[in-house]
Amino acid sequence: MSDLPQWASTALAARCARLLAPRLHTQWPNMPTEVGQLFESAVTGAESAASRGSVSDELGTLEMELTKTVGMFVLNLSGLAEGITRPMPSYEAMRDLMPTNKADVEIVRNILDVGARTARAAASKSESSAYREAMDAVSWTLSVLEDVQDTGLHDHVLSINERLHAICEVNGAAKDTTVRWNEHDWEVSIPQRPWWRLW
Repeated sequence: MSDLPQWASTALAARCARLLAPRLHTQWPNMPTEVGQLFESAVTGAESAASRGSVSDELGTLEMELTKTVGMFVLNLSGLAEGITRPMPSYEAMRDLMPTNKADVEIVRNILDVGARTARAAASKSESSAYREAMDAVSWTLSVLEDVQDTGLHDHVLSINERLHAICEVNGAAKDTTVRWNEHDWEVSIPQRPWWRLW
């Protein structure tokens, strides 16, 4: 894949996370409301950042909170790490609500990681770092969809990825290009530049 500008890659990652949201609830029926709200806030924040072309400090906090939740799945921590700013369930309560199937636990962990990487891409002040995080989010999305054997959605993600790359290439997308998903296709906005910046 060729590089995408920061907000294009962030929009792509956010779209992937949005598509995985229903699966998060399916794989984790007892998911605490707080976790669902955290994931939704991260996705919505990234979508907003990509559409207006500005970094949000709040997304950095959301990313850290999601990463800590992912860490609980990965490391089976004895308690949630300190520093979480939003109300979260105690570790014991969260553990009791976790999926009982190991495969489901892994899928949920990976979906939450997609959310965390999406927020990290949107919060990054480095275009290259944002791109790496966003592409990791896309890769994990494809991996999750392979694991749950959702061929239709898997192909859709590949299709919207190719479509976004094509649109950005044709329109000469740059760092300040903003991107949003408008229900059926990408909407790319390239700011008008003064004539002396065209050469």
